[in-house]
Amino acid sequence: MSKKDFLAKMYISFKECCETEYWLELLHETGYLSDSEFESINQDNLALKKLLSSITYTTSKNLKTPNP
Repeated sequence: MSKKDFLAKMYISFKECCETEYWLELLHETGYLSDSEFESINQDNLALKKLLSSITYTTSKNLKTPNP
């Protein structure tokens, strides 16, 4: 797998985390998730989103700088 392919897959994963955040908020607001359930799942999702954001940023930056 090339670095560009890797970056594309990580970016897709990041976008999926953003969509998951939306659905978690919707489920919480409609009462399908309790406050404690929402906080637990949402914290995990936010941690994953930060990790994927960092990976996509670093990979993108490394692709733009030429290798010696």
